[in-house]
Amino acid sequence: MSYQLSAKILNLLSPKLMKKIAILSTLLITSAIPISANTKLCEITGIHDGDSLRVSCHRKSLQLACIDAPEPDQPFGQEATDYLASLTVGKELEIINRGDGGFNRTASIIYVNNVNIQERLLSAGLAWYYPQYASKCGDFMGLKRAEQSARDRGVGLWKSANPIAPWAWRKGVR
Repeated sequence: MSYQLSAKILNLLSPKLMKKIAILSTLLITSAIPISANTKLCEITGIHDGDSLRVSCHRKSLQLACIDAPEPDQPFGQEATDYLASLTVGKELEIINRGDGGFNRTASIIYVNNVNIQERLLSAGLAWYYPQYASKCGDFMGLKRAEQSARDRGVGLWKSANPIAPWAWRKGVR
């Protein structure tokens, strides 16, 4: 009988109020999970390219720290963007902010289910390790190993005889 009463009460509540109750319940349940001050749990609201995206809990766009994916008009640019989407869209992200990412973006390390998204892009051969920003990453050696593994296996952009790094592509090297 209490189940039927609960169901009737829930049916009387507005969808807006139900959403607020769901969010509050989630916050109460997850509040016991220790998360550092620089870590946020968010959802994707848009993907710009293979290494930058927008999320629900952050005003600025996020730049995936320590990697550089091909530009949208560059070979493998669309593949990198699509792969980033497949790894993140519809999933809860753990975002660790690591400072300024340039172009009004925040450099961030992103995890989905404890999987480092930067490492996945590098392992798939869809991004370069970006040593210029290595100080923004905790385990940059893991990122270097992920890129080297993709190179050794000849996957993604490493199938090309002479792949052009995005920082060179942006300067007009073709």
